Amino acid sequence: MGKNGRDRREFIATSLCLAGTAGLLTSALASGIAAAQSPPRPIRRSERYDDTFITERKPFKWPGNNTLAIWFAPNVEVWQYDSAAGVGITPNPTNHVPDVFNYAWREYGMRVGLWRIADVFDEAGVRATVALNSQVCDVYPKAIEEMKKRSWEFMGHGTTNSTNLAGLNPEVERETVRGILKTIEQATAKRPRGWLGSGLIETYNTLDILAEEGVNYCGDWNNDDQPYPLKVKSGKMFAIPYCNEVNDIPLYIRKGYTGEQYLRSVVDQFDALYADSRKQPRVMGIPLHPMISGQPLRIKYLQRAIAHMKEHQGVWFATGSEIIDAYQNVARNRASNLKRILDTLPFQGGLIAEMRKLVELLQVSYRTLLLSIAHDRFCVRFPNAWNLAKLCGIGSVDVDPFRFLLVRRRSIVGRQNGELPLHLFKFLRRHIADMRNAT
Repeated sequence: MGKNGRDRREFIATSLCLAGTAGLLTSALASGIAAAQSPPRPIRRSERYDDTFITERKPFKWPGNNTLAIWFAPNVEVWQYDSAAGVGITPNPTNHVPDVFNYAWREYGMRVGLWRIADVFDEAGVRATVALNSQVCDVYPKAIEEMKKRSWEFMGHGTTNSTNLAGLNPEVERETVRGILKTIEQATAKRPRGWLGSGLIETYNTLDILAEEGVNYCGDWNNDDQPYPLKVKSGKMFAIPYCNEVNDIPLYIRKGYTGEQYLRSVVDQFDALYADSRKQPRVMGIPLHPMISGQPLRIKYLQRAIAHMKEHQGVWFATGSEIIDAYQNVARNRASNLKRILDTLPFQGGLIAEMRKLVELLQVSYRTLLLSIAHDRFCVRFPNAWNLAKLCGIGSVDVDPFRFLLVRRRSIVGRQNGELPLHLFKFLRRHIADMRNAT
């Protein structure tokens, strides 16, 4: 009887367990079906840039008739001794502090690795664009002086890599960014124009705050092979390719690459971009960390990668701000070409007046023009040029200024149907063809 009782109890328990499991599965299946049947949530976009494919853009050249721009971005950083935060060479699952193993490994970069990389750059005749934690200025002032002697550029990179901007409200973030830029400016005698977030982390407000503080390029947005304008509330901001795919942290530390594998990756990246640059100019960033690439077993692979690049014609070794300046100059030159066309026109009146206003804006503040269109304020400032979005809806360098002259206009020449007079259209078309051949 005892045995039968136990069997019965076990049977009931097993049955209840199976029934409960079935109920859970049924519930999960039902909710899954309901979710599948409900309409999808609209995709949230960043709204920070215009969509444009690289195949649609008008080609241009970097200074010196070069097609591929290369910039080196060593991350020069400090960490809190009593924090477990930061990249490590060995796991610290309990976040034990002090994390001597990883802390000392990171410190090697400042004591030795950075200067090994500096020697490589000196030998190759290239300058770096340093992603600088502002507290390096306080902890290692001699390092700042050595980097200044080499005319390296400095861009903001947070205070220390033990912290980042995540979760900061706009007021605190603004004061944090302002303090970082001020500290670097005081130590280097030059205010940073570039920014790379600690961990490439931003808030929804970071780009606007950076632009307000005079920063005009950022390496956080790695979704293109060319610089492009980012939409900010005021000022100017451009994305510059930082090229995380060849970052030494993921390659050496996370994927465990050997030096030969790292070299192969960097050379493959270069070769592909170099070939692509025959059709469209490209940018290749090379992110470096002194405690990684500055190690004795790895330094020769950086040397060999640079040597490979220097064997090729059409390669421009530049700093971040030099690349952004060159990019903006392309837009200014195209505006100047447009002005040259206007200066040859014998006509006066509505079309010429509106076009001269446009050229003025292109020369003075091209970004303002783009922002006005992006925020639908353009028609308030230029009521007779409401359709200029067709011209400027892509981006500053991507714009083909000649398209303006070919699209339909509404009352821009004082006509109800918005058509250009036939004789004026033919005249402009002839000059457009001449200008295309000249540029």
